[in-house]
Amino acid sequence: MDISHIDNNKQRGLSMEATKSGEATHTHGIEEVRVLKSRGPWRTRSQADLSVVLAIDFADVMDRFLSYQMDELARLPASFDIRGLRMYIVRGIPIGTIGGTEFHRIREEMVFCLNGAVEWMCEDLLGKKKKILLTPHHGVWMPSFILHTYSAEENGSDLLVLANTLFNPNDSRTHDTYGAEEFRALQKKSA
Repeated sequence: MDISHIDNNKQRGLSMEATKSGEATHTHGIEEVRVLKSRGPWRTRSQADLSVVLAIDFADVMDRFLSYQMDELARLPASFDIRGLRMYIVRGIPIGTIGGTEFHRIREEMVFCLNGAVEWMCEDLLGKKKKILLTPHHGVWMPSFILHTYSAEENGSDLLVLANTLFNPNDSRTHDTYGAEEFRALQKKSA
């Protein structure tokens, strides 16, 4: 996926807003949700097909995907550093079910559809919405503070997720996953 067209300084759109409680929140707009397109396939020497699923330049990786807001990290337990890389798979999403319905304060995710097709819906704190159809040829780069849900368009759809945070399953404070109700509360404070 070639996202070299993104000018990090212009497109990042990172802003800080003080909420009524005095808590700083870092917001990202819906325009920062990026569709990632694969390239290929090309024939390899072994006569197999090779497709490039993700290709991001060093500056975007370091300045955005592996860049963290220190005040948000300070909300986590000092004993667990959430920064890092994690990849996971969501397998066999049944048609008619809704997944996600959450946002992250720290985590950014790159989500790829391995099989099938998945409708990805997202909304920013200003209420702007975007729908993206994820297929094996299209992924999405999700910044923090974007509410997202997904539903399978085909049985047996699978998602591969690359996240910029680690996860301790025994410590819910490290999950960095918040529901729609908390998102709606933040929306009201941002209005």
